[in-house]
Amino acid sequence: MDTKADPRLSRDLDLGYLRQKADEAIRIQLPTEEPPPSQTPKEGVSTLSTLRRSHRSLNNQDAISLAEMLGRNNKLVKVFLGYNSIGSAGAEAIAKMLKSNTTITELDLGFNKLKDSGAKHLASALKHNQTLTSLDLYGNKIGPNGAKWVSLALKENKSLLTLYLYSNNITDVGAKWISEGLVNNNSLT
Repeated sequence: MDTKADPRLSRDLDLGYLRQKADEAIRIQLPTEEPPPSQTPKEGVSTLSTLRRSHRSLNNQDAISLAEMLGRNNKLVKVFLGYNSIGSAGAEAIAKMLKSNTTITELDLGFNKLKDSGAKHLASALKHNQTLTSLDLYGNKIGPNGAKWVSLALKENKSLLTLYLYSNNITDVGAKWISEGLVNNNSLT
């Protein structure tokens, strides 16, 4: 069955480029639990699994609201929040959510404003989260200190398969930290 012909079958909600504020978009009812048997979707109807909020100028408060929603959601698998203005406070809220989340496998936070402090929050979450397999942190002005925090997380995290750190300010010192974190990490490819 063609998902373009029947929007009920779509698994991907792309809210990028909409002229709607993030908090208004969050009000969209994303599935947070299995529906009662009387409301079970008919055969062939999919559950939303991807949320795209890239290119939306989302700030810390928007990220905090999204993290609260994601903390209640047990269906989303892929979350794309790249090319926004999420900083350390937003990263802290997302990290808190990731510590207990068991469904998100792919998270894109590329080209935000995370810097070292945001990397530190996310690294803390990576020590606990064993579901995330892909994390994009490219273009976030992460320096050697942020690389050190990520390195420490890589020593403990065994689920991450892909980590993007390009277009940061890691320097040779940060690269050395990352390489030390990879010594005992057999999951990253």
